[in-house]
Parts: sequence; structure tokens; C-alpha cells
Amino acid sequence: MNIIFICGALEPGRNGVGDYTRKLAAELAGLGHKAWLVALNDGSASPDTAPPPHSMLEGFNCVGVDGLRCENQTESGASLPVIRMHPRIPWTSRMRMLQSVLRQAQPTHTSLQFVPFAYSAKGLPFRLARDLGNLEGMGQRHLMVHELWVGHGTALDLKGRILASLQKQVIRLLFESLAPHCTHSSLPEYLEKIQSMDVPCKGLPIFSNFTPQSPPIALEAPPPVLRVGLFSQFEDKPELADYLSRLAADIERRQCGMELVCIGGKESASERLCGRLRECLPTWVRIRQTGFLGADGLDRELRDCHLGLSPVPRHASGKSGSVAAFLAYGKGVALPCVHPGYSRDQFGFIDGSLETACAREASVDAVLEASHGALKSGRHLSVSAVAKKFLQDLE
Repeated sequence: MNIIFICGALEPGRNGVGDYTRKLAAELAGLGHKAWLVALNDGSASPDTAPPPHSMLEGFNCVGVDGLRCENQTESGASLPVIRMHPRIPWTSRMRMLQSVLRQAQPTHTSLQFVPFAYSAKGLPFRLARDLGNLEGMGQRHLMVHELWVGHGTALDLKGRILASLQKQVIRLLFESLAPHCTHSSLPEYLEKIQSMDVPCKGLPIFSNFTPQSPPIALEAPPPVLRVGLFSQFEDKPELADYLSRLAADIERRQCGMELVCIGGKESASERLCGRLRECLPTWVRIRQTGFLGADGLDRELRDCHLGLSPVPRHASGKSGSVAAFLAYGKGVALPCVHPGYSRDQFGFIDGSLETACAREASVDAVLEASHGALKSGRHLSVSAVAKKFLQDLE
């Protein structure tokens, strides 16, 4: 296979879909396939970068174009050719450049990683939907739908309803223009909505962008200090404080300790949430923030947690990279946020076995049970398992 992945941005560590795409491309490269990466709307792209020597990009002229960056990015030992285009480059020029890449690469497959806001600040990438299907030499076309339109499980005001309606039009136009050979999504709900538009769609789980440096170990008994982690997502939702308060009460009855760790993410958001939780939780609960961490620091913090806690709505858990990270490390997850209109039993996993990794109650026993479920089912979210299914579905 010779595949080009198209996404919004590819600044390492700053874009979840970009990191996901790079990791998947690296896994394919390790299996002997060729993989290229193109970012069409990368605000971090710097100008005038010549292609690296001995790169598949050598025939592509990046020099002298303001906002265009050509480089090799390394992931899991694979060196991947990457082209990044800044939004200040006119859209028609970006399409011409992408056409030039297609002519040079001659891919057998082209994969679009779709998030509406990744290609348009207003979340309405009509030009992408209109123009992408007109390009030549894409080979078989693949579409990974990471996000659909706004408003799933939430009440929208007039402006939100208009945006949702327009985004549905964008997505319909994209399906018609691109005519994908294979379409994937990571949420059961998204699969149903896409299939209702008469587009065949298959499930493809989101894997973790982080791989444990050592094998995960099951939590066999209540630890002296039960450590709960929030990773990169720090929305101040009342369900989080309620869950933690009830868990703390159970831990106190067992005469154990408790620590809450806010891992990575934006420090300002982390500080706000930690301040709010200090007001709600008993003073004996330790709360700390790690700030930005490198790979080794993230590995240590994720490994040392006993439970992952996420503000992601329960029905949308299958598209959360932070939830996938906890599961990959063999940690159970608590998902206390349930949107109106959704059942508490509605978990957003393509693989139903992952529900055993979810702590349904705020208790130490539920944490222990979820830990064992994560250890058994979390391996289904490895990049190798997802890449294998990706290749099978594209055959």
C-alpha cells in the first residue's frame, strides 16, 4: 500500500487527530507500506523549509512559499514525509499543492481524517467537501469521521441549530464528492447516523496516542492511597465533583488515602478545575497538577494512576484519546457525565467488551473491577490491532 493521510494539523503533541494519524501511518510504515502525511490547515506550519535530503519529498518544491513546511517526522522509529500548509496560503493554492503531491506520490489510497473544525475555523469546510473529490490520482478513497455535526446530546440555541444544519450539508456534500471506497468512524452513534445517509460505514476504534513503556499490572487490592487521574481534559462539570466526593467517602470508610492528579493539558484549565475541586472535596484529599509533561513523565503519571476520570459524555467515550490512554495503561475509567436523552448504560465503544473497564459506581470495589476489565480489554485499543483492522477493511 502507498497511502496519503490528509488531516488538519500535524504539530506533534498539539493536535490529537494529527498525533493519531501520525501513529497510524508509522505503524503501517513498520509493516512495509509507504505512508505520507499532509496537513491542509496547520496554524503552526512555518515557511520556507526545504525538503529533507533522501526524503520522498525531494521532488516537491517547498522553498519560497510562505506558510508551507516540508519535513520528516519520526514516530515509533519510522521517518514519515510530512507536508504542512498554513491557513494563510490561499485555499486554491493549497489544493494545487495537494494535487502536486498526489502526482508525485501516486498513492494507491488516500485517507481523509475528518473533523469539521480542523479545516475551517467556523466548522464549515464547504471548500474541502467541494474540491477534494475533484482531485486526480487519489487511488481508493478512505474517510475517517472523527466528528460529525454539533449538538449530539445537547440542546442548541438558534445559532447552534443553524450551524448543525449547515454542517450536515457539508458532510452530505463530502460523501457525494469524495465517494469513499471505505468509511470509518469510532462511535456507534456516528455509524448509525452515517448509515442513515445511505453511506456504508464500519467501526474503527480510536487507539491511545501513548504506549506503556512496561506491561500494565492489575490492581488486586485497595491501595494505601488511591490515585485518580484526569488527563488533558479539565472541563468543570458538576458530575466530576459529585463522583469524586462519593468515592472519597468510600475511601475514608476504608481508612485509605486519595490523590487526584491533573495530567498535562492546559495549565490554566487545570488550575481552574483544581481550585473548584478543592472547594468540594475533603481537605485530606491531595490534589496536584503536573503541567506539561514529556513522554517519560506522561508514562510515569499514567502508570501510577489507579483510575482514570473523564468529563467526556459517556455515549462519546469511544472517540476520546484520553479515555483510550487510560485503557491502554490497564486503568479503569469513570465516566460520570451522561447527557440528557442518553441512557446511563449507553457507552460509546465500538468494542462492547470495553464496557467492563468502566467503573459504574463511585466505590473502591468498582475501581478494582474496572481495573481487571481494562487489563483484559484494553489491548483491543493497541495501534497494531487497529492498524490490522484498518488494512483489512481497505482491502
